[in-house]
Amino acid sequence: MRIAVAMSGGVDSSVAALLLKEEGHEVVGLSMQLWDHSSEPGRTGRCCTADDLSDARRVAWALDVPHYVLDLEREFAASVVRPFVESYLAGNTPIFGICLGHQLVGLALGGKTYKLKFGHHGGNHPVRQERTGKIEITAHNHNFAVDPDSLKQSEVEMTHFDLNDGTLEGLRHRTMPLFTVQYHPEASPGPHDSHYLFGDFVKMMQEWKS
Repeated sequence: MRIAVAMSGGVDSSVAALLLKEEGHEVVGLSMQLWDHSSEPGRTGRCCTADDLSDARRVAWALDVPHYVLDLEREFAASVVRPFVESYLAGNTPIFGICLGHQLVGLALGGKTYKLKFGHHGGNHPVRQERTGKIEITAHNHNFAVDPDSLKQSEVEMTHFDLNDGTLEGLRHRTMPLFTVQYHPEASPGPHDSHYLFGDFVKMMQEWKS
């Protein structure tokens, strides 16, 4: 069977190509160029980067499989980048910010951040979800926090607070599909106390799907 493998030069695609060839399949390596960032400071070539394409070519050569580069820059811009930017600027793109994402969203909403006297690091940080009053055991790794008093209460709901020092640990916009947490729910220190957030994000994406 002839099988096309999307090759980036990384381990996963390289191993997949190797295993398929060992199974007797006719493997063809494909890489994509999606946008031109040659004009950006400190960057050269197009995505995938020149290094990625070079790595993919070397892997294909080592496996003795043909390798082709697909120039999809125009198609990618028209079908992916432009619709995403338009939707994002209109406030219609669901966003789930985590850690630094929480702080960036806070700043974007007109808030301010401040440096903590003692940063939050490691596991076992108790955080209260304001809607339910439930306590989540969370993992932290941050030295700054968003000042809740700097945010407009009419636009932003404060959803989570740290029980150790009272810092803001979560927020949700009242009209746009946007919520954030300062801690790391993917770290699972609870171990599952905060997994509902991912379900909330999936639900939000479904509700805002155009």
